[in-house]
Amino acid sequence: MQTEACVCSPLYQAMLAMACRVVLAVVCLLLVVEIWAEEPQPCCWINQMTGKFELQQTEELEGGTVVLETTNAEFAYDKTFSCKAFIFTETFANGTQRVDRLVEFYNRGEAYYIEDNQGQQRCRRGRIPFQFQKNCVPEKAVYQGNVTLGDDALSGNTWELNFAQGGYVANRTYLLAADYCVPITVNFVLMNFNTDPPEANAGTIAYADIELGICDRDKFFHIPDECPQDIMTPFLEKISKRRQLLEMQYEAFM
Repeated sequence: MQTEACVCSPLYQAMLAMACRVVLAVVCLLLVVEIWAEEPQPCCWINQMTGKFELQQTEELEGGTVVLETTNAEFAYDKTFSCKAFIFTETFANGTQRVDRLVEFYNRGEAYYIEDNQGQQRCRRGRIPFQFQKNCVPEKAVYQGNVTLGDDALSGNTWELNFAQGGYVANRTYLLAADYCVPITVNFVLMNFNTDPPEANAGTIAYADIELGICDRDKFFHIPDECPQDIMTPFLEKISKRRQLLEMQYEAFM
């Protein structure tokens, strides 16, 4: 039996080469997509949410004694309307409570400090920058991996950031829900070498009861009719420092 040789035309060879290049390009694209999927990029919080948090941090008292201080609060984060609010509740030994709110309207450049002590309300107003500060995992944070939490198999992504600048050395780790970039925990260690002796501050921010959207705006953003501008009181200064510590963790550098 005589076999005839198969001779491919130049057009067929060109089409075959083009098909090979297309297949190679698709394979490369799939590899890039897979690598991208395995390494999520640092994200910013979803536009609107409410929730609770517990801040635990070290505090050095006079004499050098270091204690663990705990702050519990609720928060509302609203990028859509450029505002944030924090509600701090302080319970005393006799069972009474004092509720304090910090409300920030970035589109107005105003912040309101509202103290409610057993029905006695006091409000003060101050100035803040007009630029809304988004809560984002810093761009230079390094992705550490994905973890699964709880019986419901909540998927979370972790990042770590280390930096040294201006006499400060810091380490932060972030854990956020993988689906909506919702915060779960932030751990931080900050060393300040600008003081003698150096100061250390370590702590954890744990978030809970997160709800997407803001259903009860009055609870967080209502402002009393009488709210004059005044100097900062010692108590309001304490509340302001707590807020700054929370927001500081989402800044790339000091």
